[in-house]
Parts: sequence; C-alpha cells; structure tokens
Amino acid sequence: MDINDRRALLKTSDNPNKSIDYITSLERELSAEKLRLTLRYIPDKVVLNAACFAPYMEMVLSHSDMLEEAATIILEDLNNELVARWVQVLIYKGKGQENQHCVILEDQQPQWSNPHLMARISKI
Repeated sequence: MDINDRRALLKTSDNPNKSIDYITSLERELSAEKLRLTLRYIPDKVVLNAACFAPYMEMVLSHSDMLEEAATIILEDLNNELVARWVQVLIYKGKGQENQHCVILEDQQPQWSNPHLMARISKI
C-alpha cells in the first residue's frame, strides 16, 4: 500500500469557522469483518470530506494484519493531512459474547487546550 496513494484518498475542505473548537465524528462499520472504526477530531484549518472516509478506511484495513497497525497508519495519515487540534482513532472488532479487540489512539497539537470541550466527549 503506497503511502501517497493512501493519503490521496483523504480529501479535505477549508474549515468553515477556524475561530471555534468543535468535534467532528465519523463512523464506519464493516459487518462482515465485525469491525467498527470511529474517527473523532477537532479541526484546525481543514475538515475531512466525509465521503472519503469509507474508501480510505477500507483500503487501510484491507492492507493491515493487525488493528494496532491500522490504527497507527490512520493516525499518522490524519496527522499529516488534517493537522487537527485533537484527533482520536478507535478501531473495535467483535460483537456480543465473541472475543473483542479494541485499539484507541489519540493525539493533539502541543499548545492546544480546551478542557471544557474535552470534558463533553463521551468516555470510551
């Protein structure tokens, strides 16, 4: 999986209001694989076009042997393309009583802080 081809799938648009912090959340479920990927981020200069989320996620997951590998690739790509104020990647595999596996990664810009908004984000 070529890094440039993969990152080219992540299309962005200008943030409609750079002066406020708000949370954007995207979720995709692949029922056949019993996988769910949730992306939550606080945009800075750009926002991710929601339509590109599914094809990008499917490409990464189809070329990754482990959830940890997929999650780190996604976080690195988002940090490179979005440069979000804060970003969280959650990949969850399994349903019901089956074996369950979850990987959660977060990152944020070094000087960014908004404790009131972060307190409103639901706990995992």
